[in-house]
Amino acid sequence: MDVAVGPAEVRSLELTALRSSITAGVVVEDRHGKLAIANPAAERLLGPYLTATPCWSEAPRGWRLTNLDDVVVPIEELAPRLARVQRAPVRGQLVVVRPPDGATTWLELDAEPILGADGAVDTLVVTIVDRTSVMGLIRELTDSRRQLAEVMDASHDGFFARDFITGRTLHSARMNALVGLPAVDTEAGLDDWRRRIHPDDAARLEQAYAAVTAGQLARFDLTYRVRCEDGAWRWVRSRGKLVLRTSDGAPHRLIGTVSDVQAFKDLEAALSISERRLREASTSGAVGLWELDLSTYQAWRTDRHKEIFGDGGGAWTLHDFRAAVVPEDREVADRALELGRRAGDMHFEVRIRRGDGRLRWIEVDAALALDEAGALRRMCGTVRDITERKWIELDLERAMRFKAARVTELEGLLKAGTPLSGLLTACMHCQSVRDEDGAWERLDTFVAARTGARFSHGICPTCRSRHYPDE
Repeated sequence: MDVAVGPAEVRSLELTALRSSITAGVVVEDRHGKLAIANPAAERLLGPYLTATPCWSEAPRGWRLTNLDDVVVPIEELAPRLARVQRAPVRGQLVVVRPPDGATTWLELDAEPILGADGAVDTLVVTIVDRTSVMGLIRELTDSRRQLAEVMDASHDGFFARDFITGRTLHSARMNALVGLPAVDTEAGLDDWRRRIHPDDAARLEQAYAAVTAGQLARFDLTYRVRCEDGAWRWVRSRGKLVLRTSDGAPHRLIGTVSDVQAFKDLEAALSISERRLREASTSGAVGLWELDLSTYQAWRTDRHKEIFGDGGGAWTLHDFRAAVVPEDREVADRALELGRRAGDMHFEVRIRRGDGRLRWIEVDAALALDEAGALRRMCGTVRDITERKWIELDLERAMRFKAARVTELEGLLKAGTPLSGLLTACMHCQSVRDEDGAWERLDTFVAARTGARFSHGICPTCRSRHYPDE
């Protein structure tokens, strides 16, 4: 049987279908705050708050409405109540609904009052939008940003994010603090940081950025200088990559970090000065420096070390050193090395045969490092050419031996009782002396032969007046 449906009924059915299809909650209150319309979405989201008369006049038992900081929102501060009291729209109020079943829902409330001729609220329209999924993403993003900030703070690194579409760049608080700016997150133009870069470093940085944005490099890693607020230059290290492109392939978003490496640069400069001074000292002092890593078979040595050994400066090992030592002195070097393993250092002097065949004396001082198993792992030390000193020592040693032999000889003569210790017969005229064999010798010759004394000749005053009276 057909049933005739009039226009009013059709209009009512259409409104009912429309209310049911709207995903957002819609609530309409009359002049007295009594519920006029509530679609299914509104009843599902905040139904218990709509049953009171007027609506929103009391909180249902077991239900809690809080703000984003988990602070309870009083009933009178809800958007519908505020809009009715203030006779003005209240939009975008975010509340967290916690019903008795423990589920949590994030809602956005908008309240729009419609005033009557007398200025009073004649109708109040409230919309309720479920923002749970969005707020979940926002909370995850917030947590991620907080964790990132904590990691960056722990590492003392700043970070930046550049948007090539908007031309804006986010600088973290730490990045700003590096150059003396207030330690807060800020947004700046793309060129704000570039203006701080040292002129000698700017071109290199621009080339790296261009290569990354063009896709020629996956990431950049550069060390350069930036000007601080006080005018000083500070070394920083910047690393980053392009993480997003537009649909047509243009660069969209670039992120990176900035680290303060000034302390490392200062240390590097101090180390360079120390190495230069050490090289100068080793060259002027005829000292060669060397290091042997026996685990990697790698060696390092100064030019002076190479000059001392005269080996052309090629690869150098412990075996090469031992081969340079003359065979007669290798036992000395081996014994010093064995003692050094136990003592941690060694000192010895040996002769070496240079690459050009010349024989030289060297003095070696070294420190030795062992691994946990007691095996020799590393050696480093100095080598000095002491050939000149050894020649002097040998000359002194020969002189001392000659002196000792002469003393022994004289002592032997004295103990043997030479004619000088007895009665000598001398000529009464020429003063010649008769020796043991009866031969006559000049007095100076006789004494010199038996004592080692040497004579020089002069003239006494008596003889001078006698023989040279006129002079």
